[in-house]
Amino acid sequence: MLFRSACGNGTAGAFAPQVLEAIGCEVVRLDCELDHTFPKYNPNPEDMEMLHAIRDAVLANKADVGLGFDGDGDRCGVVDNTGDEIFADKVGVSVDDVVAEWKKTNVRAQKQKGYSIVTVTTPQGNLTGDQMRGLADIADQAGDGFLRFSMIQNVIFGWVPDGALKRVYGALTRLNLAGGSADEISDLITCPGAYSCNLGLTKTMGLGAALSAAVASETDTLVRKLRINASGCPNSCGQHWIGDFGFYGNARKIDGPDGVKHEVPYYLMLLGGTTEQFGMAVQSIPARLAPVAVKRILEHYKQNRVEGETFRAYVLRHKVETFKQLTADLTKPPMDNPEMFRDWGDDEIGRAHV
Repeated sequence: MLFRSACGNGTAGAFAPQVLEAIGCEVVRLDCELDHTFPKYNPNPEDMEMLHAIRDAVLANKADVGLGFDGDGDRCGVVDNTGDEIFADKVGVSVDDVVAEWKKTNVRAQKQKGYSIVTVTTPQGNLTGDQMRGLADIADQAGDGFLRFSMIQNVIFGWVPDGALKRVYGALTRLNLAGGSADEISDLITCPGAYSCNLGLTKTMGLGAALSAAVASETDTLVRKLRINASGCPNSCGQHWIGDFGFYGNARKIDGPDGVKHEVPYYLMLLGGTTEQFGMAVQSIPARLAPVAVKRILEHYKQNRVEGETFRAYVLRHKVETFKQLTADLTKPPMDNPEMFRDWGDDEIGRAHV
């Protein structure tokens, strides 16, 4: 990202550009030379003269963002890439709001007063080498030096001082791991499937990303508590049998739009699984239509659930046949849509069989 760093000839000019460059930003300096007479304007990020100077520089340099620091570098104003000015107090409020939302789902109080447990939402358990090293640094600097890994494929920090939570959130943001909704419906469990497993019939991580996007905007409290588990074959590495929604990969040979039989990726959908009881098989749905099936059932659940009943009890009360009928039109893909013959993450139509 290209930053415009404006310091009004104040103290921040001695360190702010270097700090931004150290975290990988491209920086164009504006009035960063130290001068106690402040010859250009009052170094105050709430002063319109300073903000207008930053705005003009951002637009002239096509920068992504402009940052303006006050005389001693403890306050910051922001100008976005369109030239809109954002006052320092609003920046602080917006950051606090974002952190507060993250804490609702990813932070729990530890039994020991003054400490918290932080869950890092790790999409389908995938981490890069840089992210793993970054997490290790956070554990050393803000925790007890240990990383815990949950059955839900997330990373957990213990012994994080309450006063360090905002700093931890900032460090996770730099690692692109500051997502919220830990252990909720959009935080799926999947195996890699056919991406790396010779037994996998479908690319489960692609399905996981599609399902996560489909339910990410859910606001219903009970819906958000549900779990979706998916595997690329019947072997259940993704624990599909115990999810509220479970999916496991299979395939069918169907005549394609080119007149040739193609292997179409499908998922058998299960409902009502728990850690004590397996989910009940409903029927197989083409991979591309699985998100549609999930959204239909969630709408039915919201409209027909009884207060106090579990999701499994709701499924048992309505019986499997109800959900078969609810998704019956999805079981055979439309022949005129080539996308139906592709798995999530595929660029080519499925394998042909003459």
